[in-house]
Amino acid sequence: LEDELEEGPTLADLAGACSPATRVGLGALRFSVATMASLISAMYIGFGVLYDTEENRWLGAMVFGAVDTPGSLFAAFQAPPFALVAVVALRDLLRQVATTYAATPCRKRAIQAAVVGLMWLMTAVVVGPLTMHPAATGSTTVILLSVLFVWTPG
Repeated sequence: LEDELEEGPTLADLAGACSPATRVGLGALRFSVATMASLISAMYIGFGVLYDTEENRWLGAMVFGAVDTPGSLFAAFQAPPFALVAVVALRDLLRQVATTYAATPCRKRAIQAAVVGLMWLMTAVVVGPLTMHPAATGSTTVILLSVLFVWTPG
């Protein structure tokens, strides 16, 4: 059976066939998709946790579309798909960096660390101010900080 299998192009061969401009463009697109999906997921959780009181219910209704259902329920069902898209896009970007810089492992690790750090920073810019909201007390702050340190892909 092993003799019948043909050797096809590897991922490194395909990466080498692309021009540097194409690789940079794909990397920027993958990073943008991962960041936007992560931010949407974090905002669903933030709005679901913060705007779940009676006086702020109208804000949750503007975001989630219903007044009688708690915002945390909407966040529990709408945030995970966006987080999964962010994880897949970030994984593809890190794989692209690994195949592009396979010959230079130090540069590869430095670029991967920069990508993950920038992804965390982009999420921190959005989630950080939510922790200072007047409704963010006790467990709400813990949930928002866990979005920043645990939920964020990377």
